[in-house]
Amino acid sequence: MHDNNNERVDEACRNLVWGQASVKNWYQNKDRRVFANSPWRLLDYWRMTHKLEPSEYALGQRSRCGPRPKTSPATRLPPRGKGH
Repeated sequence: MHDNNNERVDEACRNLVWGQASVKNWYQNKDRRVFANSPWRLLDYWRMTHKLEPSEYALGQRSRCGPRPKTSPATRLPPRGKGH
């Protein structure tokens, strides 16, 4: 999934103005690879990711983490008052 996503991001970035070979800018690293959080519009990204496709992930049993550590009274946060 990770590698597939990187390939899709790289392909999309190559088609954007800052991905053109003739353009030099702060969106490119030293190897001229464009790095960006997302080359897609928010709506397009939401459409690509809003539904889980289990076949795209290696799902297994959850590991047991054990009991939660106890906290001392000094490390507990005070209760929140009204209006917070």
